[in-house]
Amino acid sequence: DNVEIWLDGSNTGRTTPDILTNISIGPHTFILKLYGYNDTTGSITVIGGAISYIYAVMVPIAPTVGGISITSTPPGADIYIDGVPQLDINDQPIRTPATISNLTPGTHDITLKLSGYEDFTKSVNIIAGITIYLDTILTPIPITIGNINFTTIPDNVEIWLDGSNTGRTTP
Repeated sequence: DNVEIWLDGSNTGRTTPDILTNISIGPHTFILKLYGYNDTTGSITVIGGAISYIYAVMVPIAPTVGGISITSTPPGADIYIDGVPQLDINDQPIRTPATISNLTPGTHDITLKLSGYEDFTKSVNIIAGITIYLDTILTPIPITIGNINFTTIPDNVEIWLDGSNTGRTTP
């Protein structure tokens, strides 16, 4: 219901279900329009004193894009799709959790980047009309360095480490 009725190329301002009255006899073309559906077009001949009937099943427009909903633990990771950083309308990075729509169907590489964590990358297959869900746990970057505090009596002793002079003295 509420499908726009167009007759002979002009919008009648009416929607289905409805009966158009006082239509001149003879052949006419019609278009039925509804957002998200393919237009239904056809022709009909109006016969004097009779009612002509049009029954139409509107066909949804096939989706041409898909989407992905991404979460991460911890949240706040920058999202890259096929190496391109995703930005909002203010050119700010889109961060997890987020849903990215309007992706072309096919395989895309999703990368999440968060300071202190290893980059996460996964290939996903986007399907038109479907939102894929990706939930990730980011891995902390291992700490591979530490500190050594030297204190001596007396002060100003050269500090050598692994056979090399560090150029520093105590404390």
